Amino acid sequence: MPAGVTYRRTVTVTAVALPGAPPVTPSGWGALRHPVLWLKAHPLVADSLLAAVVAAIPTAIWIVGDNPQPDVDWREPDVGLALLIVLTALPLVWRRRRPLRVLAVTVGAAVGMGAFQYNTDFALLGDLVALYTVGAHCSRTASRRVILGFALAIGPAMLLGPTPAGSRATIGNVLFAYLLYGVVWLVGDNLQTRRANAAALRERAEQAERDRSEEARRAVEEERNRIAREMHDVVAHSMSVMVVQAGGARKVLDRDPAQAERALELIEQTGREALTEMRRLLGVLREDHGAGTVARDPQPSLDRLDDLVEECRAAGLPVALERRGDERPLPPGVDLAAFRIVQEALTNVRRHAGPASAGVTITYTDREVEVEVADDGRGLGADAPPASAGTGHGLVGMRERVALYGGSVSAGPRPGGGFAVRALLPLDAT
Repeated sequence: MPAGVTYRRTVTVTAVALPGAPPVTPSGWGALRHPVLWLKAHPLVADSLLAAVVAAIPTAIWIVGDNPQPDVDWREPDVGLALLIVLTALPLVWRRRRPLRVLAVTVGAAVGMGAFQYNTDFALLGDLVALYTVGAHCSRTASRRVILGFALAIGPAMLLGPTPAGSRATIGNVLFAYLLYGVVWLVGDNLQTRRANAAALRERAEQAERDRSEEARRAVEEERNRIAREMHDVVAHSMSVMVVQAGGARKVLDRDPAQAERALELIEQTGREALTEMRRLLGVLREDHGAGTVARDPQPSLDRLDDLVEECRAAGLPVALERRGDERPLPPGVDLAAFRIVQEALTNVRRHAGPASAGVTITYTDREVEVEVADDGRGLGADAPPASAGTGHGLVGMRERVALYGGSVSAGPRPGGGFAVRALLPLDAT
């Protein structure tokens, strides 16, 4: 990279809610437009309001003095009833933190109302809220033990417990009580099940996102390591040429200065190219732990495209190769990158496009070389999974190679069907 030149990459990040994720809590004036969401985010306030409502309903009935059962000799409301009403309502403020204790207090208050022959309808709402909370927030074992205890106690208590004159519990009353308490508990238990399913779904989504990020990171790291090794081979080849030419120039310097000058010019040109490739190499070089011995075969170039096309044809993929423009020697790194892009694209066609034919077009211009690989198959972006085939991790490897030289790459379905990959590689990238 030239001194004083800074490359910047702009990334746009869009927040997407994961499945089962809690909604965003409104604040400020937004809480007035979405009070339910705000109360969900402030459970203590919500439970305090609920406790106030539970206490206000029997208090209002008491004040109005409307007795739905005038023939029953209920005990007259007094301070004792007021205390029991408070015990059925006030503990609901802490119902989420101590659901079992809150249920014990509200049930105790209801039993107290029955023992002192107050109208137990005053305590009914507090019991229902506490039982719902047990079903929604306690462990399954504790919750089921509680509902079993209710099932064993409600019937005998209603049929055998003391009642004021004129009051008599019937089988219908007992069945209605079982139905009411059972439905309330089932609603709470169902809410706990839904909450557990949402949490599991959210965890799976987060784990899948972490796995995708890790897989993408590994793919990029492996591809950069591969590119770095290939670039190292290119630079090593250039250095070998320089050493040979320098030795030849030294031997003929006295008797053939013109030949020595040509050798020095070649050394200069090769050295400039090697420096350019070295700058790119230093940009992508990474530690390759545990890689072992890596084969150092001669690096391919666009001159070997005919062999690659023949290999594809032998594998059953018809490929047409076309070269446009004036062919010329390319910088070693650009030449290697162009070949690898064609190789990866044809690999993706064989693996993902189904029955298809492909066309490879290499276009030479004064400033860049364009590589295009198109097929007429079902398309990599249609039914097939994203590319991850080949030693360069498919499209990930293509983007890494093109970015290394400041070029651009585009890949996607073709308007008439099939898939196309198009890459532009500048010839004078530094």
